[in-house]
Amino acid sequence: MARGFGPVGDVPLACYDPIVTRDRIMTRTATVRANVSPDLKHEAEAIFSALGVSPAEAIRLFYRQVTLHRDLPFEVKIPNAETREAMQRARVGEDLVEYAGLDDLKAAHGPASAPDHDETV
Repeated sequence: MARGFGPVGDVPLACYDPIVTRDRIMTRTATVRANVSPDLKHEAEAIFSALGVSPAEAIRLFYRQVTLHRDLPFEVKIPNAETREAMQRARVGEDLVEYAGLDDLKAAHGPASAPDHDETV
């Protein structure tokens, strides 16, 4: 089998299960279908476009990360009631505070809320 690197970063070609013919390597493929809301599809595809990847490439990257980590490549949590309520208020623009800059944000929350990075553990 050919040695080298495949189309997804530094993943070896051996991970792609190629079919070797006389004059070329053909990669076996399978179709993945999923139903998503049109809004989610358009929003995600706008992000993919900004990143310079196609939806198919993004799906392949997701699958590759799942197989490499043997898990989802991100943490999945169900927010508690307080967090869900805060998220809903933020969606409708309630209780939002704007700051002119990072210094104003830091001043509003005081030095006690920032971790002290000078301490040695």
